[in-house]
Amino acid sequence: MPREGIFENMTMIELWDFTRISERMKDFVEEQVHIANVQLVIHIDDAIAFEFFSTTDGKKVCSFTAEPTVILDEEDSLFHQNIGRFQDVPSAYLEPIEGNDDDTPMMGTYWDDYLIGGKALFKELDEIFHMPIKHVLVDMMKTGGLIRGAVEWINQLSERIPEIMIRGSQENGRFMWIMDALKPKGRLIFKFDGEEDPQTHELDVRISDSNWVRPYHFNSWRSAIKMTMLESTMTAQEIREVLVQIKQGLFKNLVLVMIYFRGPFRNGGCLDDVNATMDERFRWHFDCDNGDKAILTFTHVDAIIDADGIQIEFVKKINNALETIQENA
Repeated sequence: MPREGIFENMTMIELWDFTRISERMKDFVEEQVHIANVQLVIHIDDAIAFEFFSTTDGKKVCSFTAEPTVILDEEDSLFHQNIGRFQDVPSAYLEPIEGNDDDTPMMGTYWDDYLIGGKALFKELDEIFHMPIKHVLVDMMKTGGLIRGAVEWINQLSERIPEIMIRGSQENGRFMWIMDALKPKGRLIFKFDGEEDPQTHELDVRISDSNWVRPYHFNSWRSAIKMTMLESTMTAQEIREVLVQIKQGLFKNLVLVMIYFRGPFRNGGCLDDVNATMDERFRWHFDCDNGDKAILTFTHVDAIIDADGIQIEFVKKINNALETIQENA
């Protein structure tokens, strides 16, 4: 059998082992071996897991982990390997967890700083296997002091990440920090503790630098109560798309939206397709499909932020009567 055929029949962990032999072997695997129909899922919590899944049947193919050295057991069957610029990294072939049906091959690596280790491990895996990322899952309650570095790393990879899910508690102060610091390019989902449906939670969305926010991000905030965004770079066309979502009644809990723009905002065309009626200069209203009434005001704030803005207040339909909801700022 040709040498290339032998490598094609190896598992990903076996291929990884061959790339540890020498740089020449690593180059050969990178250039000659192509693994199709596999995607990468990244889990970030009290360790970092890189799980590879088949796109044909959804089954896990294998996983690699970067874990803190404090969890090492003296009885672990360790070996040492070089990963990127790091020499003699403690590593182990992991046995399936008792009671867990997952029996796919696993390799653990152990680091004093598992975020640094995770980034180094990802770089090597990415160079060897060139796998597309399916999504990233972050448990903000388990990442401890590494959450800031984890978010910065995700932002660096954001062009390649179609979906990010954040798990945790809205009561935790990290939630608002993550909302503000994360700069996703794809879908952003929040799933709070004790909830099966990531869309059932109520959100008070506040983003001080929202230049990354695009209309499709609003799909993750459909149960929001209030939205405040500064430094928006959305165009009139993009604001029109957001207003169409609002008119369709997709935000059942929403009582107030405030969007302030980075630089002058030219609003021409943003009210197209919502059948808005002018009440007075700069003030319009339109009816939503769920019975609510949206009152939109084009504003300019001179104090503190000095910015053009849009404010939308909602008159909610409750018990077949319209009632204005006053929201304390």
